[in-house]
Amino acid sequence: MKPEATAGDIPDLSLVVLADRQGTRLHGTITAAMRAIGQARAAGWSVEPLVVRSGDDPVTGRWLAVKLDPAWRVVTAAAEGTGGRMAGVAACRGRLVGFMIGGDLCSANWLSGVLDAAARRTEACVWRPEGVVSFGPDYMGGTGYAFDLQSDSSLDPAAIDRLLARHPYSSQLVASRAVFDAVPFPSADPSRGWNDLDWWWTCNTLAAGFAHRIVPATFHYQRADALGQPLSLPLPPEKRRIGPSPLWRVPLETTPELAPVD
Repeated sequence: MKPEATAGDIPDLSLVVLADRQGTRLHGTITAAMRAIGQARAAGWSVEPLVVRSGDDPVTGRWLAVKLDPAWRVVTAAAEGTGGRMAGVAACRGRLVGFMIGGDLCSANWLSGVLDAAARRTEACVWRPEGVVSFGPDYMGGTGYAFDLQSDSSLDPAAIDRLLARHPYSSQLVASRAVFDAVPFPSADPSRGWNDLDWWWTCNTLAAGFAHRIVPATFHYQRADALGQPLSLPLPPEKRRIGPSPLWRVPLETTPELAPVD
């Protein structure tokens, strides 16, 4: 429960949904987000919802124009996918800023859990859901289904050591505005193969001393393809370079003939 009223009209949290080519899959994302917003507001927190729209996909544009609740504000960004995060940070007003990728879902207690947890801490940090559930097109069939627990970076130092091999966190996050001010979300660097911006930003925030903390009993649900890979992942880079990209989501020792070049 919120300890006291917010001064002025600054929201406690701004929730940003990144939309580019998800089409009608945005319906599930917005529905899940509205449930989480409703639970947070019922506990006394103020939440500002907005969508960062990028790309020119006509199905996505039509869904936003016809189906999106008017309570949501739509902002246009030049960069697609996770590259539009900083446009969301610039457009929103919340003390905390949260992100969801279009097509993904969250548990109803995600936002209220983050706000309750953040109220008990004074330091700026990044908040993550405790579990990530991946599911395929047919959830009854089990194809693509997986469940992964995420760990608190301050309690699992080994997670930092594994950063060159894999990204230990999902794309769903909430962070203090001070975190984005100190460590802006990067732009893609195709020339170096650094296209996984979530992974890259995680590396930068941990290097800057910002902990990634877990909100107990909260969950991120993401649709996966037939191979179990989240559909929200960026495409592999054209060049085989070591750096934050899906190409390197394997232990480095499995490719001994390759050495870091950057």
